[in-house]
Amino acid sequence: MFNLDNSQAIMTNDKNYSIKQFEKAELEHLKYFTNFLSEEISLFEKHINFQLFILNGCLTIFNIYPYSDVDSIVLQAHIKSVYLLYNAHKLTLQGNQGIAKSLFRQIFEYQLICKYFHSQNSEAEAKKWLENRDFNVNSMIWKKLEKPSKKNLSDFWRLLCTQAHATTTACQVYSDIDSNQVEIQTGYHMILMLTCLESHSLGFLCQRKNITRLKRLIGNELYSELTDCRRELEEVVKLTMSLFSEEGKALINDYRNKWTFRQSDKDGII
Repeated sequence: MFNLDNSQAIMTNDKNYSIKQFEKAELEHLKYFTNFLSEEISLFEKHINFQLFILNGCLTIFNIYPYSDVDSIVLQAHIKSVYLLYNAHKLTLQGNQGIAKSLFRQIFEYQLICKYFHSQNSEAEAKKWLENRDFNVNSMIWKKLEKPSKKNLSDFWRLLCTQAHATTTACQVYSDIDSNQVEIQTGYHMILMLTCLESHSLGFLCQRKNITRLKRLIGNELYSELTDCRRELEEVVKLTMSLFSEEGKALINDYRNKWTFRQSDKDGII
């Protein structure tokens, strides 16, 4: 789209050099990468479709039974993460991978928030966060997490921070299929990693709301479909993880593992 190569850095009176260039490039990228990343896209869609079906069951319980502030945070974090993942997926396929990567930190932080509040189950801390108080990842998680090792998780978070701020490596200056193919494929694999984390975090919601309650609300047939969906989602996660490096698999396993925190007088809510 816009290339900073000197041979093209000459102003012309070409009226097509306008917002239509963005739109044209997006359509070209979408057509190309829908085919090039067809296997990855299929996995992503399966993840999200299964997650939304299970989420719908959880929402049925929320609408009938009382829920706590911690429940509310776990639900909110999951809904927002799924919506952000969908937009990152869409932007990446359109060749806007730099913009998509700026969303990764927010997705991951919602997943950290979901895991933290589910693990700690503190209504006092939950109430503070719901009152629009910021969640300090450094003081709440990295300074207090004892098990598993925080290295994989914190290193990944710091990498995402470089894409969320106005740094020299953030965003992008032009859109070109040949030049950005590897970056777009890598970015899409990061989306799949975050989607695997999201599939795991959905389990927190199911645990908190005792999804077995649904059986008497929706009937045996629909409940059986829901439990089949949960099993199929687990299989999709396994299949997706086969695409990742050992470092990527280690990151997901560290998120899945039970977290143990060092107790502190400071709650990290600022």
